[in-house]
Amino acid sequence: MLDHLAVGVEAKDIDTRGFLACPVQVTHVHKGQVAVDEDLAREAGLSRAAFARNFSASVGEPPHSYLTRWRMGIAAQLLEETDLRLSEIASRVGYRSEFSFSRAFKMARGVSPIQYRRAMPARSRPA
Repeated sequence: MLDHLAVGVEAKDIDTRGFLACPVQVTHVHKGQVAVDEDLAREAGLSRAAFARNFSASVGEPPHSYLTRWRMGIAAQLLEETDLRLSEIASRVGYRSEFSFSRAFKMARGVSPIQYRRAMPARSRPA
């Protein structure tokens, strides 16, 4: 069901009560909005601590780490495949400013978004 949406999450890992399925789906469907642990926990009907424990046990990493990794993966794909401005990419992956997006991208990928894009072969992006 969600195995095609959630990197590292397989259908067998999703609790039959849906505690994980719904928040992961909400996270991916609403990727343009910043999802925080409190929102995801509320969506799952759990306390923030219980949600974080269950999420970490099922996915293998805390919700915030998962969301950041997923968002940076989408950002990297957009940098590779489009000529969108950094501000547009930042907005699409849920950041309010290009600066905060650039800082998060560099922390996650080790290079700035501009350096990452420049390192891509010209054929990867549209002409």
